[in-house]
Amino acid sequence: MILIPLAIWWGLRYTPFRNYLFAVGSSPETAFSSGVNVSAVRIGSYALGGLFAGIGAIALTSLVQSITASNSTEYTLQAIAGVTLGGISLAGGRGRLFGAALGACTIYLLQNLLQALQINSAYLQVIYGVILLVAVVVTGAITGGRARQVGAVLPNLRRRRAAVDGGGAELLKGIGISTVDDSAIDDPDAMRPTTPWEKALALQKRFPIIQVVILLAIFFYGDATLQGFASWSTIKVMLLMAGLVGLASGGQTLLILMGGFDMSVSGFIVAGAVTTTALVTQYHIGFGLAIVYTVIGAGVLGGAAGWICHRFRIQPLIVTLAIGSIAVGIVQVQATVLTGASPVWLSNIAEPAAKTFGVGIPPVVVIWLLAAIAFGLFLHRTVAGRHVMATGANPRAAEFALISTRRVWTACFAFSAIASALVGVLIAAYSGGAGASLGDPYLFQSVVAVVVGGTIFGGPGDYTRTCIGALLLTVLTTVLVGHGAGTSAEDIVYGAVILAAIAVYGRRGRLGAQV
Repeated sequence: MILIPLAIWWGLRYTPFRNYLFAVGSSPETAFSSGVNVSAVRIGSYALGGLFAGIGAIALTSLVQSITASNSTEYTLQAIAGVTLGGISLAGGRGRLFGAALGACTIYLLQNLLQALQINSAYLQVIYGVILLVAVVVTGAITGGRARQVGAVLPNLRRRRAAVDGGGAELLKGIGISTVDDSAIDDPDAMRPTTPWEKALALQKRFPIIQVVILLAIFFYGDATLQGFASWSTIKVMLLMAGLVGLASGGQTLLILMGGFDMSVSGFIVAGAVTTTALVTQYHIGFGLAIVYTVIGAGVLGGAAGWICHRFRIQPLIVTLAIGSIAVGIVQVQATVLTGASPVWLSNIAEPAAKTFGVGIPPVVVIWLLAAIAFGLFLHRTVAGRHVMATGANPRAAEFALISTRRVWTACFAFSAIASALVGVLIAAYSGGAGASLGDPYLFQSVVAVVVGGTIFGGPGDYTRTCIGALLLTVLTTVLVGHGAGTSAEDIVYGAVILAAIAVYGRRGRLGAQV
């Protein structure tokens, strides 16, 4: 099994594809300008990655003689940690298969060493996260320094033009730099009349009309095909589940608006749930004190992730994955068992049948509604909210406007971590306890809710769209479960919905046009 991928990689040395792969990884623009078919290389590299993963799956199944779908998630972090430990540059363009193999061997030996020394295996989560953080920081320090050197020799005119294109024209006029609106020259179609289709697209950008129509269609379909689907008791359950998803998507919304991504949502949900259940029971501490520990710990780790991403210009996906692993590892090291119960009053609040001040609406739904109002006021009625939107729209223009984008990134990542941890407290109360896999469903659900709602990476968008996305996702899942679909069908739907939404909202121009 090991020889098959080695033979494939060795054979690629004698084909142009291997050089093309390194060229695209180093600079896709330069590779395209040199005549390389960048799209074909990317498709081929992902296909080879899937082939290697399939070979690894066969080998693992042969070794353990049985496998479950949940085993897939635990190898994601190990694979990335092994690659980074082997010296593969996360910025692309540099690395060898031999280094990745050594990194994987190091991870395996580390696991066996901890087992031989009878050390809690939860330390592995912390170690994986630290390895990832060190690797990405070193890589970011190297590549970031080179980027700054290149940026230092760019003509001033290009810098000024970038600021103008990003919305900094008024600022440049204020400091004596004249600007010219040449959009009509750059876009010959700018002067032609707007078609009805273009008007409809513009309206869709302002309000998620299509999502609302699909939501209503799915709801009426469920009402017609499932008995009791439209009853108030069922609606309360769906609203409660949508509220949990929507609250878990709050921080994710801010990060996606800034062009980031939070893979630590599930980790902080588990950390918050375990801290307020298992650790409260084990160490006999008060629930309020546990909440304070949760907020402080999540804020520090989340803020560190945002600072590292901005300081070293690192992809947040890897950093947040590492931080989430560290958070889970820390609480698992402290807890001898992960089981525990939430306070009775909190469990009662998380019940679908619970009332809010005598009104038959679950308190979690009311909390979600208040959070939506607070998000709307923050993003559209405060200076800090406009700073977040400006940072996502164009970081360079935001810096010209004297916005501290690093402070924005740090604060938003800290908020996302704190929000996820607090949502974990509610989820533990709703589910009756904590567990290592408690937050797994909410990671992709938070992404689906944000993306389906129409908020794309770097904006535009807002939390209202996320709320509609959470409702749409919950109603769709309920209909699928009502018709006998299992978790595998839900996973397929989540993946398909993300791909479809990205295809509609997240498309960029062709690489050739960019060059």
